Amino acid sequence: MIRRLIIALVGLVAASTLLAGCGQLPAPDRTPVIDGVAADLLPFYGQQLDWQPCDGADEGADYCTRVTAPLDWAAPAAGEIDLAVIVRVGDSGQSTASLLTNPGGPGASGYSLIADSAVYAVGEELASAFDVVGFDPRGVGRSTAVRCFDAPEMDAYLFDVPAAERGSPEWEAELTAMRERMKRLRVKLADAIRERSNSADFDFIARHSGMFSLLGLPEDVVKKLKLDDAIYMINDSRINVAGIPEDRIGELADKLLEAVREPVAQ
Repeated sequence: MIRRLIIALVGLVAASTLLAGCGQLPAPDRTPVIDGVAADLLPFYGQQLDWQPCDGADEGADYCTRVTAPLDWAAPAAGEIDLAVIVRVGDSGQSTASLLTNPGGPGASGYSLIADSAVYAVGEELASAFDVVGFDPRGVGRSTAVRCFDAPEMDAYLFDVPAAERGSPEWEAELTAMRERMKRLRVKLADAIRERSNSADFDFIARHSGMFSLLGLPEDVVKKLKLDDAIYMINDSRINVAGIPEDRIGELADKLLEAVREPVAQ
C-alpha cells in the first residue's frame, strides 16, 4: 500500500507547479502514470495540489499542502484520509524536478524530517538541485489519525500478549520467558560491544531492566543510525531491547560502534 501511495505522490508532485525563490518554475511536462490504475482510484491521481507557505517557514523556503488518499487502496469507497506534504525548495533556485523522501518507521514523520533536517536527509548536493518532498504517512504527525481498535480491543492488544489465562501457571511461565529473553539480549549486546571495542563503556546495558535501554548517544548519532542503518530509537537514544532480533546482535553492536566512532556530517 505504501508503494502505491508513493507512486501517486510522485505523480501529483511532478504534475503540480514547483515553487522556487520568489517566483515559480513550471514542472516537467508530465502527468501521473495511470496505466493499469482502477477507475475508482483515478480521482486520487488527478488532484490539483494547493501549495501554500508553511506556518513558521522562512519566506520562499518551505511550502505545504494536503493530499487526499483512500483509507484502504484495495477498497477506495471505504473512506478517505488526508496526508500532510511539505516541499523544501532547492537551494539553487533552479530546480525543475522533485525528490520524494520516505523516512521509514514505524511512526516516523517525513514532514518533520524535511522541515527540520532536509540537508541532513539528502545531502547538500541534492538539496540544492531538487525540490525535496516529505510527507507524514497515515496515522502519523499532521496526517489523518488512524484508529485501529476500540477500547476493549486496545486493552487486549496491549495487555493480553500471553496466550494463557491471566494468573495461571502457564501465564506466569510465559512472562518469565519474556523477562529472561530481555535479560539475555541485554547481556549479549553488552558482551558484543565489549568484545569489539575492548571497552566497558556500554556494560550498563546488561544492568538495566525492562523493555528499554537509554544508550546515552548524542542526537546526531541517533539520527545517523536511523537514516543510514534503519536502526530505530527515539531521539534521546532509548532503544527497545525486546525488539532486537537475537541473531543480529553482532550486527547491531557493529553499527552502534561505527556510528559513535565516525564524525557525523554537519
